[in-house]
Amino acid sequence: MVAAICAFAAGRAVDYYVPQFPAPAADAATATGRRHDPAIPGLARDFVSLDVFADLPALGDLDAVLRVRGALLAYHAALKQTSPDVAVMLLVTAIEALISPRHEWGKLKVTRRFQKSLLELCPQAVDALLAHDNVEQAFDYKKRGGVNWQQRDLLDRIYETRSTPTHTGLGLSATGMAILATPDSMRVALLSNLARAAILGYIQDPARR
Repeated sequence: MVAAICAFAAGRAVDYYVPQFPAPAADAATATGRRHDPAIPGLARDFVSLDVFADLPALGDLDAVLRVRGALLAYHAALKQTSPDVAVMLLVTAIEALISPRHEWGKLKVTRRFQKSLLELCPQAVDALLAHDNVEQAFDYKKRGGVNWQQRDLLDRIYETRSTPTHTGLGLSATGMAILATPDSMRVALLSNLARAAILGYIQDPARR
């Protein structure tokens, strides 16, 4: 979990290896003291505290903590992927971890819930994504109608990109410099921004969902 928080703050995957042997008592005591040292600032992303051990529980309940934990772990796993299809599935999963009802979720219209929740959690990020020059190419999407329709249509398309590989299998992945020119890489980058905004929006106000 700490690795996932560090990765979210840094914007890149973080390697973490579980120690095989306990640290010497003196080193452990020093590390424990640093955890509670007010002079050492906590991690943040876009000026939002990522302290899910103290700050978040003060704003929400245990369920909020578990949702953010699931979202951050999925986001971190996405950062490690070489397959854009898998990365997209994990990034949408990170958003879903925040918004999925705990009970009877299968009876709800999932795409409608996905649209509504993102427009509540991070409307500015949705608007920024909609205005991006490459959004149509990245998501194989054509703008039509008014802004409200475009928002819902785009978010519906994003949810579809998560579902398609689970039914059709994974696509081929570009390698080297070629990946920079593909819609796949842009799709992952844009969706990463949206997932990050959703997580930050939830951390600031878990009662909103």
